Parts: sequence; C-alpha cells; structure tokens
Amino acid sequence: MANIFLSYNRQSESIARTLADDLEALDHTVWFDQKLRGGQVWWDQILAQIRDCHIFAFVLDQQSLGSTACKREFGYAAELGKPILPILVSEDVSVNLLPPALTRIHFVDYRKQDRDAAFRLVKAITALPSPPPLPDPLPPAPEVPVSYLVSLTEQVDMTANLSFEQQSALVVDLKKFWRDPATTGDARMLLERLRKRHDLFAAIAEEIDALLEKSPKGSDPPVIPDKPPPPDPKPTRLERMKGALVLAVIGGVAQTGFGNILHGSEGLLFPFTHWFFYFLPLSGAIAGGICAMNRRGIGAAIVGLVVAVVSGHSFQWPGSYFGMLITLLASPLGAVVGVYKEKSEPKLPSLR
Repeated sequence: MANIFLSYNRQSESIARTLADDLEALDHTVWFDQKLRGGQVWWDQILAQIRDCHIFAFVLDQQSLGSTACKREFGYAAELGKPILPILVSEDVSVNLLPPALTRIHFVDYRKQDRDAAFRLVKAITALPSPPPLPDPLPPAPEVPVSYLVSLTEQVDMTANLSFEQQSALVVDLKKFWRDPATTGDARMLLERLRKRHDLFAAIAEEIDALLEKSPKGSDPPVIPDKPPPPDPKPTRLERMKGALVLAVIGGVAQTGFGNILHGSEGLLFPFTHWFFYFLPLSGAIAGGICAMNRRGIGAAIVGLVVAVVSGHSFQWPGSYFGMLITLLASPLGAVVGVYKEKSEPKLPSLR
C-alpha cells in the first residue's frame, strides 16, 4: 500500500482529516502536518516526508491554491518527480482557472464523500505509477514559507527610526502575507505592532487603519487588488455630443416654457423673435459638452439653466446685457463646478 503525503491548508483541516481517514481505511499510510508548527524544523520534516512518500496528494480548494506553503510543497514534489494526485474537495474551485501545473494532471472529484467518490479515489491511486528514484543531487529545498515574515518582524520591532520608504515597503510586504490564509493572522499582528510605532508617518497610519478596519479580527482578509482601479475614462466624442444635445434641448424647452408663462400666447414665438433667447440653449449645449453624460455635471448644468432663466427674466432682458451674460455663463459654470466637485471628493486610502 502507498505512503501518501497530504498537502492542505490549515483552514481546510476538517476535510483533510476526513480524506486522511478514508485513505487509511483503504490501507494506505497518510501523513499530514496536523501536529507540527512553524519554523525551520517543521519545514525540514515536511520536506523529508515529501521525499519519502509514494504519492503526493494535493487537497484542491481555494485555501490550498492560495497558500504559499502548499505551493512550495507542490513545487518540491514535482521537482522530485513524485506522482501527484489533486483531489477536488470544494465547489468554489473552477477547474478552468487552475494553475497550469495542475491543469495537466487529472484530478479526483471528492466533493461528495460517497461510495462513488471512494471508487474514484481507489481507481486513481491504482493508476498512478510508482515513484522514480530521488534525483541526485536533490533539487534545492524551498525556503520556509514564514522565513521572510520573520525578517519583517525584525524590521517592525527595530528600535531605530524607520524612513517613510521603509514603512511603506513594510506595509506592501505585509499585504502579501495578508492575502495568504496561512499567514493572515501573523500579518495582522505585525500590522498592529507597526501601527503602534512612535515614528509612524500619518499616511502610513491611515493606510493601516483602513486595512484593519475592513477586516475585523478573526474574519477573512479583504480582497486586495494587485493594481489600483483604472481612472474613470474620459467621455468619448459621442458622449459629449449626447450631453450637449440633452442640455441644449432642456435649455430651449425651459426658455420657451418660461416665455410662454410671462408673455401668454406670444410666449411660443417670443424666443424666436428675440435672438438673445438663443443664449440659453447655447449655454446648455456648452455645459453638455463640458460634462458629457456625467450625472453630477448634468445636474449642476441643469441648475445653471434654472439660474439663467430666473436671473435673466429678473433683469428684464433682452434689455439687460448683464442678464445675457448670466444666461450664457450660468450653465457652463454649473457644469464645471459639478465635474470638479466629483473629482475632488475624498477617497479612501489606497489598499494596493
């Protein structure tokens, strides 16, 4: 019977233990690090077990796929030429999005631990070839997954003042461990210790606060994008034309309607007999060109149109050039204010 090494993430210990019991019920010997803890000795023992195993079984779920330790175990087993058996245990894994190294290996569907799954498991193990002799010399041993985290701990706890660049680099590195479920708790602890440093810059403190606030203690880490979201694209020429047309029509309708209210039945023709009234649709078109189909900009431009109508008639134009000026500038100024306000709204600190 085979000696099987079971690679899994700590968060999947329950399903890993069930799988190990089922494999042992089939008279196989299963080893997984249920009693080991972090450190070089722990990692050396894991690598020794991988070298001695006949089959490297990889628990296929999101936690293992995202685990640095599991990735390094898998890579080492592949370099040794060990037969690899991926075992799918989660509905959350898309088989079409697996890493290239796993897509070339047939996996066993073990999402339902029933009789059919047991038969599939037995058949897959039987079909695997015997492991080849270990290569000589052995491939370089992968580093301990938490060794770099130890280095970061030393930097966080050092007594000398840290520069802004050093603090920023620490936060970036800790976010990488934050994403790994196996080291999320350690990364959070180091972020909290870094936050307590007396020499911490305000911008770094705000970024750490935002990161810790988004994920209460004990919860899953937030999804942190590798790249910042792209900036809002500039309006296209077609969007600008649409915006100009929309506000020009609104301006014309508003002016005609207001003229009709003031001048009775003559109001329908009033805008066409006084060229000054074309300023209002013109100003709306200018505003539309500025804000395109931007909601806030259009809203501000419509407010500008209302200001133009009210102020223009208040100054009894077309006899007032001041009223004409307000009419021509009110909507574009409203659009500019609306667009600027949206761009200048405060945003959350970057978590990239």
